[in-house]
Amino acid sequence: MSKGITAKVSGSYQKATGAFVNVEGDWIKFGGGKDPAVFDEAKSNNCTFTTLTNPFGDGKDYRMVEFKISGTLVLESPGFADYMIVGGGGNGGRGSNNNGTHSSGGGGGGAGNMVDSTMSGGQPIFLGEGSHAITVASAASASKAFGITMLGGKNGGNRCGGWSATLEPNGCGTNQYHPGGGGGGGFSAPGRSANGSAPGGAGIQSNFTGTLEWFCAGGSGGGSWAYGPSGSVNGISGAGGGGNATNGSGAGGGGANQAGASGAGATGLVRVRVPIN
Repeated sequence: MSKGITAKVSGSYQKATGAFVNVEGDWIKFGGGKDPAVFDEAKSNNCTFTTLTNPFGDGKDYRMVEFKISGTLVLESPGFADYMIVGGGGNGGRGSNNNGTHSSGGGGGGAGNMVDSTMSGGQPIFLGEGSHAITVASAASASKAFGITMLGGKNGGNRCGGWSATLEPNGCGTNQYHPGGGGGGGFSAPGRSANGSAPGGAGIQSNFTGTLEWFCAGGSGGGSWAYGPSGSVNGISGAGGGGNATNGSGAGGGGANQAGASGAGATGLVRVRVPIN
């Protein structure tokens, strides 16, 4: 018996090809399994395509597309793909400087939210043929792709860290005269309360490319007037805990030291990956 499926077209029965049906929540190709999507690289824009050669040591290669700014992914053929979507990190807060009295460091920015289909509990997504709009977040805003939205982290305040998309900053500076800023909430942990200054909450590691990378850490609070281990004396922002705003997309920016410049939250990111052998 044929494994194909027929459909009545103009009075006669013909075999259907290249079609998909949803069976108990899974998209299955007629006569086959879960075929991967095929990128139309010439028509896609504002993105970079990369071949991942045997990244997991199992002999399988992958083609990956990465969006660091908003753009369009075009598929030549429909199919399944793994995906990763990261929201933008919140900006660090500005501190205050009242002539050295009651000065305070700014709170760290909160981390953006993130989804990675290759992590535990995730599964590939079915993508239809044609164009798919990709929105990559700026600081403190959302990334969007394939009907999925990942929220950005909140900006840090004066002394108080910013919320991540899911976790609280957990406290503000408390020293009466020279409080440092509270740490921003991270993906995996809240930020810490501050006295001198405080690290942001830890981010999360992804193995999407075969190399472990940190994402979505909370920014640390800026150092106080009296204590400055996280913020520098010239107002440079504090780093994030478990990653920072320069090496982990979605990380919160550091809070300012006193009234110095605060750190900008990291932008978001969208990646899509398909097997090619």
